[in-house]
Amino acid sequence: MDPAHDYRPIRALSFWVLFSAGFIGLVVLNLDLNASSAETSTNPVTDKANGLSFLSGILAGIWSRSLTNAYGLMMITAGLGCLLYAAAQWVALERESGFDAPPATDATHAMLPARTSFLHLITGRPFVEPALLAAEKTHLDTGVNMLLYPLRYGQTLFPAVGFIGTVLGISGAVRDLPKVIEDQSLDGLMAGLYVAFDTTFLGLVVAALLGISLVLLDLSHARLKSVRMVTRSP
Repeated sequence: MDPAHDYRPIRALSFWVLFSAGFIGLVVLNLDLNASSAETSTNPVTDKANGLSFLSGILAGIWSRSLTNAYGLMMITAGLGCLLYAAAQWVALERESGFDAPPATDATHAMLPARTSFLHLITGRPFVEPALLAAEKTHLDTGVNMLLYPLRYGQTLFPAVGFIGTVLGISGAVRDLPKVIEDQSLDGLMAGLYVAFDTTFLGLVVAALLGISLVLLDLSHARLKSVRMVTRSP
């Protein structure tokens, strides 16, 4: 296969998800996630007087609970990995827009040295000279869109994954209803409801952030194409 057309978006996305998993693992190891950290404020007068503090308490609760729940932890890891992948794509597009190079030819697809190939590993772009890649018609027309496919699918999948968490959480809450009736214990019921609502929130927030990222990436892609059209014009 022509190295100029060897795109590996899944490999790059996997790298960022694994990177996120390591980062989140360090966060979990270094945070003191006790029961009190998951509680929100219980003073309604203070909460009404200070809406920002109330909101930050809710967000802190969702964050801490998600780090102690396997499903929420999976969503945070995957979401952070997708956002880091989007950031890497944006940096690469902005970098390509700054190159002032003539259109590439079939004879100029030189392989990159090892010290510069890392950028291509984490973005899924081919292992060719960046300036030449930026001038490739295939890259401008289809290559960038191929790199953005995982983000477009992720924007659709994350709300669905969040709603699956909602169903699982409500199912767990219903399962613990007999304990509520018999023992008057709300722990199991509340844990299920927390999972249900927290995963829905995470799915919608990640999807919204991916949507914003895609808008910025599409604008950068359009800018790159406009720059290359000017470069090619006589």
